[in-house]
Amino acid sequence: MGKLKDVLNRQWSWFEDNDFKGYDPFMGYSEHIGYIFRQIPLVGFQLSKIPEPLVRGNKTELAASHAHLIKGLINIANLRPKGTIDELVDRLLKLRSPYFEEYCWGYPFRFANNPPNQAYTIETIFAVESLLDYGKLYLDARLDAVIKSALNWIIKYAYCNGKLRYSVSGEYPHYPYNISAKGSALFAELVSITDENSGNYQTFSEELLAYVLSNRNDYFWEYSEKDKFVDVVHNCMIYSSLHRLSQMGLFDINRRELKQDFEQFLANLVIGRDMCLWDYAMLLEAIHKFDVTEYKGQIIEEILGLWSEDRGFFKFSHRTLWNQFGWKNRGYIRHNAMMFYALSEVVKDE
Repeated sequence: MGKLKDVLNRQWSWFEDNDFKGYDPFMGYSEHIGYIFRQIPLVGFQLSKIPEPLVRGNKTELAASHAHLIKGLINIANLRPKGTIDELVDRLLKLRSPYFEEYCWGYPFRFANNPPNQAYTIETIFAVESLLDYGKLYLDARLDAVIKSALNWIIKYAYCNGKLRYSVSGEYPHYPYNISAKGSALFAELVSITDENSGNYQTFSEELLAYVLSNRNDYFWEYSEKDKFVDVVHNCMIYSSLHRLSQMGLFDINRRELKQDFEQFLANLVIGRDMCLWDYAMLLEAIHKFDVTEYKGQIIEEILGLWSEDRGFFKFSHRTLWNQFGWKNRGYIRHNAMMFYALSEVVKDE
């Protein structure tokens, strides 16, 4: 694991050198040329991200990046001063969406016909997870009100008939299964650490879990009822959330059967095929949680194949449509932060 520690240290230098700011492939998604590309059947979503290098402006901060860096730093707290985590927490709080009284987070650029900084459920969940981890470790009571406020936003605006929507406006009013899975795990964790509203939180968690499990296709999930594609990152988020729920003991989840389902998912997965950095990050996290050792070495080898030592970041992909345009070498901040967290999970336990 010495190599992974070296990579984390070098990657951290890259984050610091860039003041924790960077680019994101979704920057071009809502631009006019991105909209045109999105209309092309089958490949429109991938094509829609191609304009990013053409429309990019200044580097920017993303809530999801800060959230994953905070969680990663907590994992390797002995390697970094606490002041760095404090700074990221403060910066994360300042990135809240201005459109709601409650705390919630989004993207600093236009996305899915939403204005910059509109709130999204998954970004808000990422932020709350990191604040919970930070608050538990450093006993920071000031975050209690922030976390309750964000949970109120999720309940008030994202929760609908036992599932969580992606966004309250724009092109994505649908209900991806990974968001409900992560929401279920989040509410379940709140049950275990607070008495206030614990009954309601458990009900929300149970309903979201039931929605996710009722839409499983044997050993995998499609993205949502609306979008029928199957990918790595969102399935791994679901599996990691279910694993987390199984550890809490609130619900009857057979951990052995869950691991068998995940192993079947892995057995049918073509590793490396059109996968990008966040696929690898979430896949490594899930493999590590389930302790599927026979795959861990292969995944780490694939991940290190994306590592750029001289630049200090992970490239976006090995082989995708992006390669045809020569843009695979971009160091995207959100995806790199997710990988930083995933690697920190491995290093922490070794």
